[in-house]
Amino acid sequence: MDHTVMLVLLLLASVVIARSERYALPPLFLYDDFGRCEAQASVYCYARTVLRVDQFPADFVVPQIENMDRIVYKHRVQHLELGVCLRDCEQELEGLTIVEKDSLFQPQIPVNYTVVMPSELFPTMHDDKVRYETLVNVCINKRLLTRYNVTGYTALEYCRPVATKQATRPFDNVIVSAFSLRRNWNRLRTEPDSTLHRDLLYIDGLRVIVNHLVIVLHNFLIASAAPSQNYGDLETIMSFAPLRMYLSSNAFLVQVFFTIGGYLLSVNFLRDAEKTPINARYIGNKTLNRLLRLLPVYGYFLLFSVSLNVRFDVNLNGYRLFTAENAICRQNWWANLMFVNNFVWPKELCLMHTWYLAADLQLFLMALGVLVVIHRWPKRVGAVFLCGVVMSFVIPGFIVHQHRLHPVMPAKLSEVKYIVMYDPWIRRIYLPSYANTGCYLFGVIAGYLYHAIKNNRIQLQRSLLYKTIDACVTPILIGVVMITSLWYTVDIPKPNLWVSLYSALYRNIIGIFVAVCFVRCAITPPGIIRKVLSSKLLTTLGKLTYSAYVLHDVVMRFILLNETIDTVVSLPKFGVYVYIVTALAFFGGLVVFLTIEQPMIQLIKPIVNKYHRMPKLWQMDDYDECLQSPGPDEPAGVYCGSAVVLKPDNRSELWSLIEQFSSDRKRHFNHQVLRRFVCIKKCQKAIETLSPQARKALTVEKFPIDVRYTIEDGILANVTLDREVYADVVDICINRELNETYGLVGYTEIVSCDKSSDKIVLDTLDMSFLIILALLVSCVILSSWYDSTINYKLSSEHYKQVLDCKRKMIWVSFSIQRNWYRLTSRSREETHQKLRFFQAFRFLTMTLLMHNIGSMILTNGVQITQTFLAMSGTLLAIQLMSLAEKRKGRVSFLYVPVAILYRYIRLTPVYAFVILLHATWLFKLQTGPMWRWAAETEQTFCRRHWWTNLLYINNYVHSEEPCVQQGWYLGAEFQVFIIALVVLVTIVNFPRAKKIILSLVVVAVYVVPAFFIYYQQMEGTFVVTLEAQRYVFWYDKSYLKAYIPAHINVGNYMLGVLTGIIYTELRKRSINLAESKVFRAVWYATILAVPLTMLPSYAFYVNDFETPSVWMAIYFVLSKHLYGIGGGIVILGSIYGVNGVLQRIFNYPFFEPLGRLAYGAYLIHPFVMRYMFISTRGPVHYSDTLLLSLVLGATVMSCLLSLLLCLLLELPTSALQNQLFGSFKEPKSSRTDVEIATNQGQTTITPDLEEKKSVL
Repeated sequence: MDHTVMLVLLLLASVVIARSERYALPPLFLYDDFGRCEAQASVYCYARTVLRVDQFPADFVVPQIENMDRIVYKHRVQHLELGVCLRDCEQELEGLTIVEKDSLFQPQIPVNYTVVMPSELFPTMHDDKVRYETLVNVCINKRLLTRYNVTGYTALEYCRPVATKQATRPFDNVIVSAFSLRRNWNRLRTEPDSTLHRDLLYIDGLRVIVNHLVIVLHNFLIASAAPSQNYGDLETIMSFAPLRMYLSSNAFLVQVFFTIGGYLLSVNFLRDAEKTPINARYIGNKTLNRLLRLLPVYGYFLLFSVSLNVRFDVNLNGYRLFTAENAICRQNWWANLMFVNNFVWPKELCLMHTWYLAADLQLFLMALGVLVVIHRWPKRVGAVFLCGVVMSFVIPGFIVHQHRLHPVMPAKLSEVKYIVMYDPWIRRIYLPSYANTGCYLFGVIAGYLYHAIKNNRIQLQRSLLYKTIDACVTPILIGVVMITSLWYTVDIPKPNLWVSLYSALYRNIIGIFVAVCFVRCAITPPGIIRKVLSSKLLTTLGKLTYSAYVLHDVVMRFILLNETIDTVVSLPKFGVYVYIVTALAFFGGLVVFLTIEQPMIQLIKPIVNKYHRMPKLWQMDDYDECLQSPGPDEPAGVYCGSAVVLKPDNRSELWSLIEQFSSDRKRHFNHQVLRRFVCIKKCQKAIETLSPQARKALTVEKFPIDVRYTIEDGILANVTLDREVYADVVDICINRELNETYGLVGYTEIVSCDKSSDKIVLDTLDMSFLIILALLVSCVILSSWYDSTINYKLSSEHYKQVLDCKRKMIWVSFSIQRNWYRLTSRSREETHQKLRFFQAFRFLTMTLLMHNIGSMILTNGVQITQTFLAMSGTLLAIQLMSLAEKRKGRVSFLYVPVAILYRYIRLTPVYAFVILLHATWLFKLQTGPMWRWAAETEQTFCRRHWWTNLLYINNYVHSEEPCVQQGWYLGAEFQVFIIALVVLVTIVNFPRAKKIILSLVVVAVYVVPAFFIYYQQMEGTFVVTLEAQRYVFWYDKSYLKAYIPAHINVGNYMLGVLTGIIYTELRKRSINLAESKVFRAVWYATILAVPLTMLPSYAFYVNDFETPSVWMAIYFVLSKHLYGIGGGIVILGSIYGVNGVLQRIFNYPFFEPLGRLAYGAYLIHPFVMRYMFISTRGPVHYSDTLLLSLVLGATVMSCLLSLLLCLLLELPTSALQNQLFGSFKEPKSSRTDVEIATNQGQTTITPDLEEKKSVL
């Protein structure tokens, strides 16, 4: 009975356990290890998962938590809370295919309860969701499916960025932080964070020991050279053989440093070769880093030696210690700075102990070349090393044999007097880098072996060669050291073969020994010696070794300065001096490290290192070679331009650099987005040997991308077909190069393809442009011929006269002779003479605008366009108020539509001609890798949206696809012209309300832009970002909302109107501002201050202020309108001639025609700049000189083309316009005021108002 009951109970328990195991649900809280994730420098995200209830077991009842009839206290079992380490997720999903990932992804599940906290609470969450949510969704479902056979929808709630990325912000003050003692102290004491650095930590301790031994040797040299009383005792001491062996063996000390240098260079080079491309840029960066490490401290003490040290010649010892050194350094400082002070020239050496720095740099460059060779030809590594080892033995042996030198470093008291500066052995075999190549090379070989051991490519314990060298090197070293005393006691004739062989071994044995020790450390666990060398004290002092080495010579000189002539050299005194020098040298090294060495490294190293490690933004195959005419049986050449978006890889140090560098979006390009132009033939050849698996690995499917990386589809022709045909080849080809060079891959999308088989196809619109151009040329020829035939007096005055018949005037409208005089003549009318400087302003502003487009040298330099608005408003007001005076204050509102029509006719013909040119022949006149991107886009936009330009609404309608992009100004100016015209006519008709109207207008022009800036969440200035310039601002919100709209630009135009009204009132009252001292002071101050108003905007480039912001909205309108106020003051001062010199310059006749050509030059200059900047066959290295030459060339070409437009179309249509509106005009004299006839109507409100050209 009892057994039966027990059996039943066990059966029931097993069933319950089985059921519970079978239907176990995931825990409500699933958190990855946060500490481990943080240690991996990974992003850690908090998320919520809603499980699919339909995947629960059929007999599982989900608790009714949402019951409205009673309170349910339980958790929702289908709602999980997660903490996810993204590095772990990436590793878990590595082996999955795209199809498998898609199957794991779960879309949002509708529920009637809150799943996550709103993203708006966390500013970064929008970007984080785009970047990480799909990854986390798939990752969590893989875990849930594996462990619990269920999946669900996962939503991110918050992502914690990598801790190191929060440490600094783009606008941190680098200068202040670089000189921070606390920061530099922390850098000194920082523990290494990489396995490699921890593995080689003992080398810092070894440096300290060797550096101390060098200081001991140098103290002995100084003590031997001192005018001591017991110099005979030194000779007695030198008679002891052990001391001579010790001194001669001290040549090994610096060679240990050389071996360490070669070892570290090799290890780091081979590590870098696995991650970064080894090219000329890498070599340059390594060399620059080396110089950066050496020069600041070295240069400082060299400067001390050529300047202040002579001031310490205050007693008998001062001459030898300081004055002689000062004289030598003043003469031979150049050898130190050029790092050649280790050769036989110059004869005297400045800071003699720094010969090591020169030799080390030379050996560094030599070893770098060797490493590049073995990296390029890895199968030749044995031959390269063998040749290097042979040369290392041959060179010192040959030098000793050739110059009959001793085989060991001679310790001679006779040479110590001059610090062995003139000793032949020192100068010919100890100092030159070529005599020390062996030790450096042995360090390189040891580093190569270390890298091979750590990557399991070699088992040295099984190598007979290594075992032999390891067993023999220590006895040989001992034997070489023991024999050194022999050369002091035995006379051996020289040259001698055995002497040369011994010398070769003597110069290389220590390098072999140290290299073998390094290899032993790589294959054996740390022992007592290594642990001591790796101690905190020695590794910290190791960072001070360089500064202490440079400084110790100066310290020794100061200590010996106070020694008397009868000083006694003794062993205790020598020992005290050694440790005093060592202590002071390291203490001084600490001060130098904190105040010179580290600050300079922190300031310069980021500039040197960061940028060139990243992939190039632009890279192009040879365009013409790719598209050269193929043979009869060869396929057409195809050249494709692509946009590449690098795939995030949090495990890559380079990706972290790219992400960090690109985060400063206002001052840097987004280096995640690249441009690659490839030749299809070249790509096909490059990837033809790849296996299917390799091709698949290099094919990157599109992933969530939250940045703009290309233009919209449908703009360039045949892109869809090109992608279908060439996408796979281009994708694999580009990713192969990226992966091999940078260890990264990316999503590639073809933007355009050029083919050698492409033909120029002319359509109706193309032919219409040619027909119109031919008609214009014909009209000019016929009109010029007719004008010359009626010139009966054959006088040039004929072309300046108004003809007696309107029909004749129409016929001669296109006369090139007459229009030339209209272009170059000057008006003698008083008002026009006062306003003549506007022509110079117009031309100079146009030139500055072109330079600003080319360089963007000022953070707010785009304000230069506001000059045109201020000038236009001023001229409009002056002319309308003049009209009101003539009409005795009676200007009807009916003149407004007439003036608008007049202005439209004045501006549009040339504008329409340029639009037609851009819509037809711009694209067909040139070729090049980027030409389709620059010209076909313009052609497409102009064919689609030409009507927005002709209606002058292109700054509002389709502004993201602009035709003749600079035409936004014409649209904005035309719109504010209408507003200003209505205001002025209202003022004229209601003069008593003038102040009220103007006050309301001024308030409106401040309030309206500020409101839009605040409402649209704009910054306090128009921020010109490099990334926006990549797409010519087409998609830049700041450009579209805060730069081109009329309501943003109306302010300076109205301030110009106010300037014109003020001038009119001053003229009525006969007030001359030039006579006012106060105004003159204000005018000069304004000239200086207006450019400075641009500078505060730099704050918006280095800070990310929160938007919307009231203070930024206020700053925007104030800074923008300060330019208009300053412009008004400058204009008033120029009218009254406050500065006579400037007035004469601006009124120079040279500016008259140039100013009149400015309108055409403004319209045509982007056409010119496209040819000069974008038709290149490859990336161009821009410099200030090149940029200036291109801008000046563009200015000249724009003016020349504008001259053709002016004579061909602008002036003829202006003449026809004058005849068309002739019925409105007052009678004229028989002689035409050419300036009036030329410039009527550009800001004119009625046909009888003449003006300068005021619009560009």
